Amino acid sequence: MDQNVSDSSSDAANEEFWELANSSSDEELMNLQITALQEMGRRRRRGSIPGRIYKDRQRLQGHETLYNDYFAANPVHEEVVFRRRFRMHRHLFLRILAAVEARDSYFVQKRDSAGRLGLSSLQKVTAAMRMLAYGIGADAVDDYLRIGESTAIEAMRRFVQAVIDVFRAEYLRRPTSDDISKLLLIGESRGFPGMLGRAPPVSYKINEHEYTMGYYLADGIYPSWATFVKTIPCPQGEKAKNFAKAQEGCRKDVERAFGVLQARFAIVRGPARCWDREMLQKIMTACVIMHNMIIEDERVERAAQDDLETLARQYAEPDMDIDDVMVSRNHTIEFEDFISNHLRIRDKGTHTMLQADLVEHLWQSHLANIIVFIGSTLLDRQQLSGINAVFYFSSTVFKSAGVPSGLANAFIGIANISGSVVAMALMDKVGRKVLLLWSFFGMAMAMAVQVVAASSYSSGSGSGMRGLIDKCYLC
Repeated sequence: MDQNVSDSSSDAANEEFWELANSSSDEELMNLQITALQEMGRRRRRGSIPGRIYKDRQRLQGHETLYNDYFAANPVHEEVVFRRRFRMHRHLFLRILAAVEARDSYFVQKRDSAGRLGLSSLQKVTAAMRMLAYGIGADAVDDYLRIGESTAIEAMRRFVQAVIDVFRAEYLRRPTSDDISKLLLIGESRGFPGMLGRAPPVSYKINEHEYTMGYYLADGIYPSWATFVKTIPCPQGEKAKNFAKAQEGCRKDVERAFGVLQARFAIVRGPARCWDREMLQKIMTACVIMHNMIIEDERVERAAQDDLETLARQYAEPDMDIDDVMVSRNHTIEFEDFISNHLRIRDKGTHTMLQADLVEHLWQSHLANIIVFIGSTLLDRQQLSGINAVFYFSSTVFKSAGVPSGLANAFIGIANISGSVVAMALMDKVGRKVLLLWSFFGMAMAMAVQVVAASSYSSGSGSGMRGLIDKCYLC
């Protein structure tokens, strides 16, 4: 029936057109043609944009599914799954969502001209985060989030821009003097005093040599400048091998940090997907900012942090031996100063001397660690063979000699107290080192006599050897 109606209306329009064409003037005919073309344009239009077909994606259903899966009071997926899929905890994601929504009204849910609710901020921000986290195409999020490809691309562009505008000042700022102090401390704790990863004016000493510029840890492709400390390609000797191992280990931290960034945001390591250069820069910047936010959110405070902060404060106290770290960001005014700094940075002699000083400094630290290990090992063995062993075996030894256990313990206690009193009286007069040497000599002599007496007693030669053993053991 509808087909018959449309055919009849079309025939009537054709008859009216030919009647007007035969009877009307040229001006009326032109107006008729314009009206006909406008009518054809209205018939071809099906969506909000001419030529685009409207597709009902059930946007509200997509929002409800997303909300129930991750953001409801009792979500389908627990916090661990949220952390894995969104690369951050839920509270941090909601913080970013609120900040982005307040920054750009594009992420606020609105109604269209027909009164229907559009995409929610959760859908738009989640689409952008999935594209950043997984490096997927814009049309890959349509099935779950019910968001079109062009809308997902627009959400991505606006999301990274909003993140940069809101959080850049806090999470991508230049390091302060306190930050520089902590970086210097961390570098010094790893054997590289003055190492920052950037080169502001600083002051530090290595092997009694004064240096006034920070330096980078670099590989062999960089020039031999004073601001670069390169590894030794073919190290010969233990000192060179120790330096190369430490330098390459510290330099590897930067590569690991970028590897974590790539693992967290796959769009960084994936193909560019036709993004322009400016957009790629914004994506990289936004990923770094969110990476820093995640690190701050998930940082676990350790007990050693107090020690780091205490040592870091030493850089800021003027009465300490360590000079105050002053970071200068002033522009060079005089051309002569610029030339002087340029020559200082390119000074190959400073580069060679700094590398040699660091080699010696790291080797001395390595030897100190070995000495500490040997000392702690000897102390551990002494605990197993010293006074603890005497107390443990004293009852057995004196019992075998026919001495009652109570009397033996009393004699051992008296001997310990007497030795302590004598040591306290002589400590200030002869010194601790002399007492230790004499006590070591006396203990060695007593143990030697005890070994000889025990050997004689076991072989049956010597009737009074048992008493001698007991005396030596008491000593």
